[in-house]
Amino acid sequence: MTIIPSPKRPENYADRIADCDNALDGAVRAIFEAALAAGWSSNEIAHSIRMLAYRCLQVVPNNKELNPQAGQ
Repeated sequence: MTIIPSPKRPENYADRIADCDNALDGAVRAIFEAALAAGWSSNEIAHSIRMLAYRCLQVVPNNKELNPQAGQ
């Protein structure tokens, strides 16, 4: 399993999203390659990853980014 590095600092900083992209890159590529090897097309994999990410955002409890009133 791929180890995903933590953010460089706990607080928000200018390159935090880029750092997250870099941190997740290897794990996502590994999933993509495994799915290709299993016989799924690139378009199917990309669509599924996009939909899974969207669903993850919907189920995160107290997600203040999606629901500003969460946790009140």
